[in-house]
Amino acid sequence: MKDLEKCSCGKIATWFYMPGKSDSDSQKCDECVPRGCGCNEYHVEEFDIPTDGDWKWTNEEKTIWTPLDGTRPLPCCEWSFDEEGLEID
Repeated sequence: MKDLEKCSCGKIATWFYMPGKSDSDSQKCDECVPRGCGCNEYHVEEFDIPTDGDWKWTNEEKTIWTPLDGTRPLPCCEWSFDEEGLEID
């Protein structure tokens, strides 16, 4: 059994902030990772709204949408995900 990193809340960390250092702020569980980021927003003139996934408007007036992870916006693209948890180095 591998040793896994923990989020500051005590749950297994599954997200790692790639530009960050190896500290507790760079390792988060699925519930604590910050969600919603401009890097995951798309304008309908450039990217059609997906027909096979969940999404929501982030600015309906400007027709900007974002994909969802179930009912939640995705984290910033700088967060990497490992569903099995992050191993302790």
